[in-house]
Amino acid sequence: MIVGVILLIVGILIAIVGALPMVTAEKAEDLKDKDLEDGDTVTITGEITNKTEIPILDAYMFEMDEEVGFISSEDIGNEGDNIIVNCEVTKMDFGLGEQQVLEAKSVVNPWPFIIIGIILLIIGILLMIVGMVKRKKSR
Repeated sequence: MIVGVILLIVGILIAIVGALPMVTAEKAEDLKDKDLEDGDTVTITGEITNKTEIPILDAYMFEMDEEVGFISSEDIGNEGDNIIVNCEVTKMDFGLGEQQVLEAKSVVNPWPFIIIGIILLIIGILLMIVGMVKRKKSR
């Protein structure tokens, strides 16, 4: 039964930690009103509304709002996908002078943590029930 309680607690904690990026990420439309400086990192979430390949930079431009987008060296999604991405503010020269852009550093996928947390939670509950049944039978 004690093992069940421990698994129950660990499962809840893992699920909460896994879901944290979903809660703390900023919506793309809220980002356009912020003053960001070079080196700042921000986690944004939203739906990809436009995806454009930039052959010169060997990169992709993902737009999540009319005024908010980011550049990635990897193809991390398609139009219509809802994603959570960690970006860093950098300056790039596109031939018209330097411009401040968001560069994707990593895509956040919280689902493995949430699923593992739920599985541990279920196992913990089952072990608690088995422990209670055995305890009743021994009395």
